Amino acid sequence: MVAALADEARQAGSLVEKAAGEIRAAAVRKAEPPVRVSDPTVLLHGFAADRTAWRQVIPLLPADVEAVALDLPGHGSQAAAPAFGIEAIALALSDRLEALGISRAHVVGHSLGGAAGLALAALGRVAVRSVTLFAPGGLGPEIHGGFVAGLTEASSPEALDQWLGFMVADRSVLPDGYARAALRQMQRTGNAATLRAMADTLFPHGTQAFSLAQSLAGLAVPTRIVWGRSDRVVPAGHAARAPGFAAVHLLDGVGHVPQMEVPALAARLISETVRSAG
Repeated sequence: MVAALADEARQAGSLVEKAAGEIRAAAVRKAEPPVRVSDPTVLLHGFAADRTAWRQVIPLLPADVEAVALDLPGHGSQAAAPAFGIEAIALALSDRLEALGISRAHVVGHSLGGAAGLALAALGRVAVRSVTLFAPGGLGPEIHGGFVAGLTEASSPEALDQWLGFMVADRSVLPDGYARAALRQMQRTGNAATLRAMADTLFPHGTQAFSLAQSLAGLAVPTRIVWGRSDRVVPAGHAARAPGFAAVHLLDGVGHVPQMEVPALAARLISETVRSAG
């Protein structure tokens, strides 16, 4: 009897020890960062916008494309952390990606976000797997200075609405109340003065004060450039400066924001670029 009880005790102790070991192992696994099944796709918005600029595109991306939309310095959640100059913007973005544990990524950028994506790739701190650019900055000096000023200086929804309508080929794509919501968001974040200061550095006297043509030419990954032929903010003619290896799409009836004007096509082109990287 005693021997039997002792044997049962030993077996019970062994089971308890095994269970404790499994609990410790589970705790370790839980503490470890999740293993990514693929490199994320980082989405960068344009000047005076925020990460919600991609809200129509993200739901249309396939499930295997992990989207991470970031606010640029001085914008949205980063309103209190501006950066002056395209290199400073790229450094700030690389710091945030490092903090998120992202060392490899596909980069998608619109307008200023496109320029920031190219500068990020040139910086080399993040391994960029592919690049998709929508009306990117940095491929020529021309930019509509009135548009930039209008976004940062408009004090009423009616005034802002005029400039928001300027960026699209068909005003009907703008949701009802879009200007009012955009102005309310700018007032909530209190970044109007910050945006004006950033614009003075990036676009002095209606000129793009930076060039990313060399950075674009130096890419060795799948690259796609998408531009609306009706873009009145940054001339679509800048696409002619793209290197021969880049796929270029010029879209009829589209203005400066393809991701808002043709979100389904934008999502398709992003996913095709990402998948072409293998």
